[in-house]
Amino acid sequence: MSESESVRLAQAASLEISAPVAETMRQAGALDDRFSADHVSRTARQVVAAWAMAVAGDDTALAAIAEPQAAYWLMHPDQARWQVAPDPRVTQIKIWGLEPDREPPRFRVWHLESGHVETLDQYLHYVFTSRRETAEEYHRRTGSPAAPAAAAGPLRRYRVVAGFAEHDERFGSRAEVEVQRAAAPTRYEAEDLVWPAIDEETSRALGEGDWQPSLLWVDVIGLLDEPPGG
Repeated sequence: MSESESVRLAQAASLEISAPVAETMRQAGALDDRFSADHVSRTARQVVAAWAMAVAGDDTALAAIAEPQAAYWLMHPDQARWQVAPDPRVTQIKIWGLEPDREPPRFRVWHLESGHVETLDQYLHYVFTSRRETAEEYHRRTGSPAAPAAAAGPLRRYRVVAGFAEHDERFGSRAEVEVQRAAAPTRYEAEDLVWPAIDEETSRALGEGDWQPSLLWVDVIGLLDEPPGG
């Protein structure tokens, strides 16, 4: 998706205004056009478009309207181990707060102060990553000082590692499983693959019971191939 396409989607996205904010706009807009629904809505779209451009690599517009800290968290959501990838698809914008009596106004129509990006990791309450094994990890696993290039072939080995917790018992641990596949497991495939190991580790530590562990993170690691005879 091109930068202009990301901006076009931001400009065309569904925009929702909460009922309390709509009433605030009605009252404040009668005294100052800057707080009218049309003006605030246009400004919200401009802010989101500036964010989409920044994600694509051009942060000029976002830097002109945002506090540095606000811009940082919009690009790197809080408590996440990654930054927002290029070509975001904005499908909905929600205006959930407006305080016209603050100085400057809380909505920051002219100067963005805060923002929120909800990720799939945050929605599911655990972090998912998929990556290649590093040379250092290969050395710890095999004892070989050098990591060979991946061998050609239809199947590759992957290690799925998960951190989890049984919160009622204040128990936390990790579990892992190795699989051979033609492609790396997706998030939900990785979940299905590692859950039996999680259940086994939970029962080993706590005994048999109706335990309900929760995922904290899941890593899919593509293992480097060992040399023949290794």
